Amino acid sequence: MGIYIHDPEATLAYGFDWTNALASGVTIASSTWSADEGIDLGVSEIDGNITSVLVSGGTYKTNYVITNHVVFSDGAADDRSHTLKVRHR
Repeated sequence: MGIYIHDPEATLAYGFDWTNALASGVTIASSTWSADEGIDLGVSEIDGNITSVLVSGGTYKTNYVITNHVVFSDGAADDRSHTLKVRHR
């Protein structure tokens, strides 16, 4: 799990590189994101083996978790999360 400082006024992309989780010939079939209440999730993307989502909002001095759920082309699935510490930068 990554830990990031996120400014409450910022809109930034966060994501994961799934390369090490993929067997040969397997791709990411779908990617969905969820977040604790108070964080806004925007457009998400899959770019090869990398998933990302635009994140905005949050309350100063509050920590949030965003989670990425992926399903691979072979039917396997996995989740990874980041913690966002909302602080002024």
